[in-house]
Amino acid sequence: MWPVVGIPKESLLFGLLEPFEVLIWYDCPRTFTFHDPDGGLCLAHWLDEDTEAVRYIVVPVTPKQIEQLKRGELSLRESLEQPRAYIVDQANDGKVSAVWLVKLADVPQDALSIPHTMLLPESERRVELTGRIRELNEKMMRFELHDIVQSTSSTRICEFDSELWDDVYEMLGAQMTVNVFGTETDGNSIVHVLDLIRNE
Repeated sequence: MWPVVGIPKESLLFGLLEPFEVLIWYDCPRTFTFHDPDGGLCLAHWLDEDTEAVRYIVVPVTPKQIEQLKRGELSLRESLEQPRAYIVDQANDGKVSAVWLVKLADVPQDALSIPHTMLLPESERRVELTGRIRELNEKMMRFELHDIVQSTSSTRICEFDSELWDDVYEMLGAQMTVNVFGTETDGNSIVHVLDLIRNE
């Protein structure tokens, strides 16, 4: 993982990071609240991970700020912009292995949530599909995913943002399968793509 720019702190500062309320779950708690050893409410948001640890950004928050986040009055990024911010590495055994006091500006911006990103509404779900990219619509920034594995539908329309353009174009028409990570909304069959991983 990337080197942290910050002031090392005692690893027991936040206890065991036991989730109080999970706000985003994707294979594991990605964004959640917890209480520090003094009972203070904190917000933790997943940044990175490797084979040894999971890295979170942790900020003290108020119950009101969490309610504003859940109602969509605050974005996730705005919720993280607190006077004090910490990077916390949690080892695979659940124990906190390192803590740093940091400035938000020193955290890699591509690791933080995109500005204005809200929590997923109740009608929106994370999806993971495996198939082959076909039928690119350049104007609408959409492609058809064919030969989908273990799905009730063999074809799905997927829309993507401009930063994924090179990846989509490279995988278009290839025989290899692609893992598509995205979201879908009730009443809308189109998948919004968040990431693509090619299967070699």
